[in-house]
Amino acid sequence: IHHRHVLVATHAQRHRPAKESKALTRKVRQQQRRRPRQATVGQSVTRKVDSSGNVSFAGASYRVGMAHVRRQVQVAIVGETVEINGIQMYYESLGNGPPLVLLHGFSGCSQSWSPHATVLAKDYRVIVPDLRGHGRSTNPAGVFTHRQSALDVYALLDHLGITQFKAMGISTGGMTLLHMAT
Repeated sequence: IHHRHVLVATHAQRHRPAKESKALTRKVRQQQRRRPRQATVGQSVTRKVDSSGNVSFAGASYRVGMAHVRRQVQVAIVGETVEINGIQMYYESLGNGPPLVLLHGFSGCSQSWSPHATVLAKDYRVIVPDLRGHGRSTNPAGVFTHRQSALDVYALLDHLGITQFKAMGISTGGMTLLHMAT
């Protein structure tokens, strides 16, 4: 969500007079200052999406511009960081039902799925991790492979006690799922 605000502000700066551009930049910086601290191992972060599409993290509130998020959905999203395969892996879990794993693309993060995850949480237990070196997950080695990413996701699912699941992936997330299937 924060990345979208920054991108919108950057685009708007090019097409607005300097005075409006400065005010918009100031607004984006204020929103970034309200951003919650990165979760540490074992710490939970709660994010809530209300029926009008507002997202709140640790007391700060943001507006999501996707119309389908504004449906009558109110879900508590709990994020947690766990130690897996020598990294700290952040994931979010929401909803009840059969497990559904959503994997983001390269240079993305779990927030890529945010508008869809809240809707899918009505029917599934949605699990959305940040892959190694993305979002709030660490990558001490500085190397990313789809095979290692697949092993990380399997380790997360083992940690959660999940043996069967459905999954969707975007780009690198899809490649990670192909490695999980082989």
